[in-house]
Amino acid sequence: MAFSFPIGKARQRVTIERATEVTDGYGQIAYQWATLADVWAKVETASGRERVIAEQLRGVATHLITIRGRLAVTPKDRAVFNGRVLNFLEVVDPDNQDWTRRITAVEVVA
Repeated sequence: MAFSFPIGKARQRVTIERATEVTDGYGQIAYQWATLADVWAKVETASGRERVIAEQLRGVATHLITIRGRLAVTPKDRAVFNGRVLNFLEVVDPDNQDWTRRITAVEVVA
């Protein structure tokens, strides 16, 4: 059975960003996030929990993001949704038709 994702389900606007190499004032390589695309998506919260990160208790939320189109996103990319940063963990083409992407992303909250 083919994965069905009607366009009307994509109601949230997200910005997909990719890290790009830049050289700082000292000649060192640094990474800066640049916008890859602004897309309509369906963003669902899958789970939430608390974890100790760098000896501090932090909230961690896992999200499922579904987008349409042939945008070549990778687990190295991230999304910005309502000012929140969602780091990609996994990118899947659920119907193997190169048209829809299901992205598992994580958000760390201070």
